[in-house]
Amino acid sequence: MTDVADLIFRTWDALKNKDMDELREISHQCSEEAAVTQNPALIQMSIISYSFNKLLSKIHYRDKLEKLIKNSLPKLNNGDFEGVISEIDQFDQQNSFFEGSLIEKAKVKIASRLYSSGLSLSQSAELVEVRVSELLDYVGVTKIHDETKTISAMERLKIAREVFR
Repeated sequence: MTDVADLIFRTWDALKNKDMDELREISHQCSEEAAVTQNPALIQMSIISYSFNKLLSKIHYRDKLEKLIKNSLPKLNNGDFEGVISEIDQFDQQNSFFEGSLIEKAKVKIASRLYSSGLSLSQSAELVEVRVSELLDYVGVTKIHDETKTISAMERLKIAREVFR
């Protein structure tokens, strides 16, 4: 399992370098591990990295992100994930780049990943703090729930041993 401090460093570095691919990879890794560990810090890191990836993907908005990144880095470094999420949400509200809330969309996306990793719909929604109906609406129009990952019994045992260390 990945250390949260390592994820913070990787996210910090990806933000400094505006590396969208690394942010997407961090988000995927965090959500996959959160499906096993149900660690709230991993879920928050997944939301943060997903949101920054989406913001950086909009080329005409990149110039406006400097202040957001500057304000978020110290909070990220201190493990204040709620503070970073709040910064992103305020930025989104002020600039209205996306229809609806970017953070809420990120939460639904992360919850759908948790669901596709094997958690129940209600578990996924509860962990990410979204309504089951929102998650169900999203899952119903995507094919993500059809993507099943199979791992061997030995790989499952290895993961279980790491979780219960």
